Amino acid sequence: MKILYLFNRGLMTPDLAMSLIMAGHQVDMIENYECSYVIDDEVCRNKIAEAVLRAKNEMPYDFVISYNYVPSAAYVCDAMGLLYISWMYDSWQPTLYSEAIKLSCNRIFVFDSAEFKYIKNLGVEHVYLLPLAVNYDRLGEMDLADADAIYRCDISLLGKLYCDESVNGYNAMKMYLAENERQKVDTIIWQTAGSWRDGATWFDELKSLDYTKLPNVDTADARKNCLLTDDIYYTSICFARAITQRDRTLALNSLAQKFDTRIYTYEKPIGLTPAVAIHDGVSYMEEMPKVFFHSRINLNISLRSIFTGIPLRVFDVMGSGGFLMSNRQKDMDGLFIDGVDYVSFDSIDDLNDKAEYYLNHEDERIKILTHGYRKVCSYHTYQHRIKEIINICGFNK
Repeated sequence: MKILYLFNRGLMTPDLAMSLIMAGHQVDMIENYECSYVIDDEVCRNKIAEAVLRAKNEMPYDFVISYNYVPSAAYVCDAMGLLYISWMYDSWQPTLYSEAIKLSCNRIFVFDSAEFKYIKNLGVEHVYLLPLAVNYDRLGEMDLADADAIYRCDISLLGKLYCDESVNGYNAMKMYLAENERQKVDTIIWQTAGSWRDGATWFDELKSLDYTKLPNVDTADARKNCLLTDDIYYTSICFARAITQRDRTLALNSLAQKFDTRIYTYEKPIGLTPAVAIHDGVSYMEEMPKVFFHSRINLNISLRSIFTGIPLRVFDVMGSGGFLMSNRQKDMDGLFIDGVDYVSFDSIDDLNDKAEYYLNHEDERIKILTHGYRKVCSYHTYQHRIKEIINICGFNK
C-alpha cells in the first residue's frame, strides 16, 4: 500500500514510519510539526492537500496516518475521500476533541481504555482501543550490553518532573481559585501523591470545582470549541501534572536514601534532595535504550492524566531488556503479568520494599526482565499493531 505519513519532530520517534516501511509499504513523509497542535491551519491543510494531489496523478495514497491527531489532516482527507488514521501517543490531546473528530474519514486509535470510553460516549463511531508498542527491529540491532558504564546504576527514572509552569500550570491557576477551592486542591494533591491504590478517585473529587473563572492553559485555538468538558481539560493538563510532579519527587527522594538513584531529564528539577543524581536528558533513539538496559531498576511513574492506559515508557523499557517497576495501571492487567513480566507498586513504601528485594535477588530480577522482554517482542511490536490497524480499517478484505 501507499501511505502518507505526517511526521512530528516533537514526538522524537520515527518508529511507526520505519515499521510501515519494513512491513513492505511505500511511505511518503511530510512534516507537520508547526501545525499539529492547532485546531486547523491553512498552511498545514495546503501541505497535505498538495501531497495527496501529486500522488493522485501517479499512484494515489491508500490512507494518511500520524501519531497523535492533526485536525487539518482530517479535513483534507474528508474532502478528498481518504481515510485518516491517527494513533494517539498522548492522552487527552485537546486538538483531538475538535469538531473534526466527528468526520467519517477518521480511524482513531487510543491507548487508554478510560479515554476510549469517553470518546465513544461522544458518539464517535470509528474509535478503537490500541496499546502502544515497541520497535523490536530497531532495538534488536543495538548492542546494548557493550554500552558505556556511565549508564549503570541501581534505579533510574527517565522523564519530566513537571516543574516548569509551561507544562504544569497549577501554580499559575491558583490565583483564579477561591481560597476554599485552592485549599481543597492542595489537600487532594498531597493526599493522592505517592499512592496508586484508589485509581483516579482524585479526579472525581475535583469535579465540583468552579472552572468558569479559569483561563486557558493551552493555546486559545486548541481550547476553542473543544469537546472536552472543563473537568477533564483542567485536570488532565493542570492538576494531573501537579500530582505527578509530587509522585516522582517523593519516589526519587525516598529511594535515594538507600540506593544509587538518578533521573534523566531536560528540565531543571525542583525539590529533589542532593542524594538524587541529576543527569541531562538522553536521546530517544540512541541513549535511552542504554539507560534502560543498564539500570537495574527502571521506574515508570505514570502521568496522572493517563487514567488506565500503558505509557510508551513501559514498552520502551521491556523492549530494551530492562527491569521495570511501575505504578499500578488498570490496562496492564490485560497485557502483562505482575511479578512475571514486571513488578508493580501501589505506594512509596511498597516501592521501597520491592526495590530493595529485587536489588538483593538478582536471579529473580533477571528472570522477570527476560520474561518481559520476550513478551513484548512476541506480542507487542509495531508490526503486530500495524497488522491490527490494517485489519480494522478493512484493507485486508
